[in-house]
Amino acid sequence: MALTHVNVDIETLGVTPDSVVLSLALIPFTFEEKCTYDDLISRGFYIKFNPIEQIKVGRITDYDTIQWWNRQNDEAKLIIKPSVNDVSVTEGLILLNDFIKSSKYDYKESYSWSRGQDFDFPIIMHLYRQFKIKYPLNSWKHRDIRTYIDILSGSKNGYFEMNDIDHSKIIKHNALSDTAMDIIRMKKLYDSLI
Repeated sequence: MALTHVNVDIETLGVTPDSVVLSLALIPFTFEEKCTYDDLISRGFYIKFNPIEQIKVGRITDYDTIQWWNRQNDEAKLIIKPSVNDVSVTEGLILLNDFIKSSKYDYKESYSWSRGQDFDFPIIMHLYRQFKIKYPLNSWKHRDIRTYIDILSGSKNGYFEMNDIDHSKIIKHNALSDTAMDIIRMKKLYDSLI
């Protein structure tokens, strides 16, 4: 039986561990399975947080990050606008923990992946600590997608071209879309090795 791993991505209003988190996505996957972008999106977890609640408890925003968001396309910029679907951090993290428990993630064996080790994981872990909720992933099993991709593809930026993907479906700077795309990149490299 293939081991289930998880990939996580966040969108924020800053770059430090105490930054406001706008959204979080997590998708469970196995390297051996055959799946499409749509398959990954449909089984992923996505939550949009209430930023005002976070600011009230001292989480910070960064001017340069806000300006960066303002330069993105209209679809990407939707994340910075308040929505009736925004949830509290406590509710969102509890839902995430329940989702991870219902997946086949194995605390001792599974890897949790993100694009780098100095952004997503430290911010997510800080959020869990601040809101006094148990962090569900094994930090000893955190892994970096960029390093994986660079070593296996020979790239120097954590990406490589995939011409067999329908790029019209991809939403840049959307946590769920970014998470699915990184899984596809890793799986494509994995498949090329076996």
